[in-house]
Amino acid sequence: MANMSYCMFENTFLDVRQCLRAMLEWDGTLAEFYENLSSEYERTGFDNLMSICNEITNQFELMKEA
Repeated sequence: MANMSYCMFENTFLDVRQCLRAMLEWDGTLAEFYENLSSEYERTGFDNLMSICNEITNQFELMKEA
């Protein structure tokens, strides 16, 4: 669901934090975590999330330099 511009960072933070907690609670390897995700759809979501997190980090670094 889309976020309104005035709360998009707050709402997205809460969702990403939930994903991080699931990763932190996992007692195994990344490969095992990935395989344990409920579906191919969920694995694609995980891949997309990791990709966008990298893009956000890169953009943050560029903005700091500007």
